[in-house]
Amino acid sequence: MTMVDKILNLLDDAKNNIKNQAENISASAKNQYEKMVEDWIKIIPQIEESGLQLYSFSFSASLNPSIDAEFRGKCVDFPLGKWEELISLNEKNKSLALVYNTLKSTFKMYHKIKPEMPEDFYLRLRIKLSPEIRVYIGEPPIA
Repeated sequence: MTMVDKILNLLDDAKNNIKNQAENISASAKNQYEKMVEDWIKIIPQIEESGLQLYSFSFSASLNPSIDAEFRGKCVDFPLGKWEELISLNEKNKSLALVYNTLKSTFKMYHKIKPEMPEDFYLRLRIKLSPEIRVYIGEPPIA
């Protein structure tokens, strides 16, 4: 076997090892993503139980798939104390506590800008490899 053949064999072995590792990482990432999505999907009914209305749900298939869930609530039904109570009741569920903390923080910041709250607020969850939580007080933007 010539030196060139040995180098080609080494390169072929390295390529196969990289391919196998990539497949293992891909399978692991897929399992991790599926578990994360399942965990977030479970909290949607819990958010509804707290008094918010789910009005939009979508799934986007892509290299970075995502699920969007949008909720509507009445500002008058959610004083700051209610957010604190919901956070306290759900402190063991990190995802749900994160949602309620984001809502509480948004309400507090909005009160610093305007003392009067509009009638409605909107919550958008975008569940993807990096979950995204957005809160809109007043009319949500299009898109």
